[in-house]
Amino acid sequence: MTVIEMAALMKIGQSRYTVLQYGRALPDAEKLEPLCLRYGVTLDWLYRGDMRLLPYALVEELERHRLSLNEHGHPHKRPPGRPAGTGTKSKRADKPA
Repeated sequence: MTVIEMAALMKIGQSRYTVLQYGRALPDAEKLEPLCLRYGVTLDWLYRGDMRLLPYALVEELERHRLSLNEHGHPHKRPPGRPAGTGTKSKRADKPA
């Protein structure tokens, strides 16, 4: 889920969501209710968190998200995989190989 989608779900602005995302503030309970309904979790779980109590599909989604972040908790600039500059490019006909 993108920042835009999450902010819309919680009915808050994108900048406010970013503040919450990085742990600089805690959201009000009424802003978390849509998350509870969508993902089938309780407010208590959102505030205290115990992964063993989550639905399996949600645990998988969280793990995919975790893997998409770098060591600083920011999204990778490009998907993990082949290093930049190692892709195949078509050779230009006017340039010798």
